[in-house]
Amino acid sequence: MNLVIVVVVKNIKNVVSITNRGKMRKLRMKKKQISTKPPIKRKCHNCGKMATNPVQYHLVPSIPYGEPMPIYSKSAPKTKRVDLKGEQKVIAKNYCDRECMAEGRHKILHV
Repeated sequence: MNLVIVVVVKNIKNVVSITNRGKMRKLRMKKKQISTKPPIKRKCHNCGKMATNPVQYHLVPSIPYGEPMPIYSKSAPKTKRVDLKGEQKVIAKNYCDRECMAEGRHKILHV
């Protein structure tokens, strides 16, 4: 007596053939595209050297107590932090390394 097994498959990609059972196909990795960006150069605020990978320091003022926070709207026109004026002005400084930043921050805070 011969048994016949009939299998109906809707998605052929997920079927493993009987002859290839237990073997996995080796996948090839795609090559990543390497983008060459020019290095960022900024002048150090403390010593005046040009740094290729500067440490950035932003001093952002807080909102006074009791004053309502501005309501965020996704479609409203955006303003950069550096472009804010008055009490909301943000101080952005670049330093060549952490040691130079520690010296420069001391000068900013005690002026």
